Parts: sequence; structure tokens; C-alpha cells
Amino acid sequence: MTVTATSIDLTWSAPAGGGAVVAYDILMRETGVEAFAIVASVNDTSFAVEGLVPSTSYDFAVYARNQAGPGGLSGIVTQETLGAVPNAVRNLAGAAGSPAYSAVDLTWDAPATNPTHGTASYYKVYRRLYTGMDDPWTLVDANVLSTGKTVTGLSHHTAHDFLVVPYNDAGGAEANESVPNFVTDYAAPNVPTGLVAAPVDDGTVSKLAVTWTASATDGTHDAATGYDVRHSPAGAGTWTTLVGVGSGAVITGLSAGTSYDVQVRATNGSTTSPSAWSSSATVSTWTNVITVANPPPATPITNGSGPIVQVDITGTFTVAQAVWDASGTVAPASGWADSLGPFSTFEAVWFLGGGASTAAGTAYLWVRTRNAGSVTIGRISYGPYTFT
Repeated sequence: MTVTATSIDLTWSAPAGGGAVVAYDILMRETGVEAFAIVASVNDTSFAVEGLVPSTSYDFAVYARNQAGPGGLSGIVTQETLGAVPNAVRNLAGAAGSPAYSAVDLTWDAPATNPTHGTASYYKVYRRLYTGMDDPWTLVDANVLSTGKTVTGLSHHTAHDFLVVPYNDAGGAEANESVPNFVTDYAAPNVPTGLVAAPVDDGTVSKLAVTWTASATDGTHDAATGYDVRHSPAGAGTWTTLVGVGSGAVITGLSAGTSYDVQVRATNGSTTSPSAWSSSATVSTWTNVITVANPPPATPITNGSGPIVQVDITGTFTVAQAVWDASGTVAPASGWADSLGPFSTFEAVWFLGGGASTAAGTAYLWVRTRNAGSVTIGRISYGPYTFT
């Protein structure tokens, strides 16, 4: 006897005696119902009863008849149809879980039932990386008893496919629904470290150069894709923000000789970005504007020839100093020579005899002003120049 969810194949043997059989009448009833009904009359000794209800028990009997009338009723056979597999789930959807960079919340509606599809007892949930190809699925959970599942442990900012298959005792659904190309979030970046703010060594008084160490990455923090920098007069808390800068920034439009608080934070497009602001670096802008009015000649300089250098200085200062150095970005720690002047309150002159060393090479002219406390209040790096 072959049995499916909606059909049962019956077979029997012809009577051993009596007259020739004209037909066989097949009787059927649901188990527990008193009366039989004739469902078919056939000439063969087999018949497929179709259109049955899944997971339902039926009683069957057969009798033969000829011109003389019906014969005796066969014995009663009871058989239950198989359960029907479920339909596909409905309204399957994915949303960012918590944390959004490694979890996705899947929800769905239970499958619809009908005469050919049974009720879902449980669900299997699968995932795979989204590549646009038919890659194999990885089983996430084989026994989900509700209509939702949070899938965790996913890669950050990565596209995933999700599949939900309903099951019952008859097996899994033949048609299924999936969520394709769901992209998890970035993890928010760490707070940047190593913040340094300093006046710009171009002779101006309105700029601060800001640098920092890129945000560290770890299991719960992804790399930064940008940074915001803000500044405020020291202690005031009235911030002005530069948004979306790269690995460093120059703040302009500041007031001369003024102390500022500077902070930086990291961004990367995550829903929890940006990071918190870093602690403040507090630094003052330069006080004196320094302009090289009579620079060294642009042509190669013979080391020791002693070019005369003149600068104009705006503002009050105690001493002006100059030095040659091989670096144009890091102010020298020693070797500074006091001006021969000033010839006025705004002019200083040096007779400088050589470059960073007695050897030929490239050197930069550094000029600075200092106050009575020997604190630098203005500085410029000028060059490069070639010494022979």
C-alpha cells in the first residue's frame, strides 16, 4: 500500500470462487465515522484513492459484484495519510540586531495551511555570504520554535543572505523565502589617541596644526574612515567643528596669542558613529607675525659666505633668533643666534655664516621670537636652500 499526504493506493485479490466479477465497489470512511460511502467502482484489483486530507485516518473495504449481485464485504483496512509539508514562510524580513555590526534580527509569518500543506512545527535558519552566486548555505539553527531568530557572530559591514525553511513531521517546505544581500553595520571606531595641537610655523598667528594617532581597531571597533576636529577658546566650551577631515587638520581664522582647547573624534558611517570626543589638547596661537623681508638668495649659497637675513616682526617681543637646520618641520632645539638688531621695534637682522653643517646640502632658515620668560611667541620655517 503506497501512501502520500493526499492519496492511498489500494490493492486486493479477486474472489476464489463464484461467478465472473463485473466490478469492484470501493468503500471509504474517515475512521470513527459510522457510515461508509462508495468512492469508486473499478474492474481492476487496485485503485488509487486521491484527494484525501493529510494526517487523516481512513477505513477502506471492497466487495465484488456480478449479475447475480454483490458478494461479501472484504475485511476493513485502516490507513492514515502522511502529513503534508508546510508552505514557505511569509513576510520574511531582516533588521539590524544588537550590536548591529554582528547581528541580524529575522522575523517572518507562519506558513499558510491548506489541503495540501500542513502546519509548520519548527524552522531551520541558514545563512551565507552574499556573492551573487549559489554558494552553499550554513545552518545557523535547526530547531527554531518561534517566528523569529537573531543571527549573531556575523562579519562587520558584510553582505549576507538568510534563508528560513519550515518543517513538520512530513519534511521541509518545497518553496522557501530568503533575505538577500543584508549588509551588517560597521562597528563604531575607537576614540583617537595621541592628539597634538601646535601653532603653524609659517609666520602667521591664526593657525593651529592638529595631528593624532588613528583609531585602533579590535573586535568591537572598526577602523575610522574620517575624523571631526573641534576647537574652543580654552575653558569656554563654545565649539567650532571641522567635519570629515583626513589624518590631520589645520584650524584657521583664530585669534593671535589666544589659548584654545582642541578635540578630535572618529567616524566611519556606522549607526553608532562617531566615537566620543578625545580629551582636550590646549595650546596658544603665536603672538608675533614674522615675515622674511630680505631672504637669502635663491641660488646655491656657499657655506660660510654669510648671507644677510632681515625679517619684519609685528607685535611686541623681547628677542628674535634664527638658525639653519636640516629639517623644515621640526624646530631645532639648539644653535639659535640672537639678532644683530633690532634696528627698530619691528625689524631684526642676522649675519648667518652657514647651513646645518659645514657639509654641502639642503637647509631651512628658522626664525623665532621670544618673550621675557623665554617662551616662543612666534616662529617661521623658510626654505629650503641649497648650500655648496
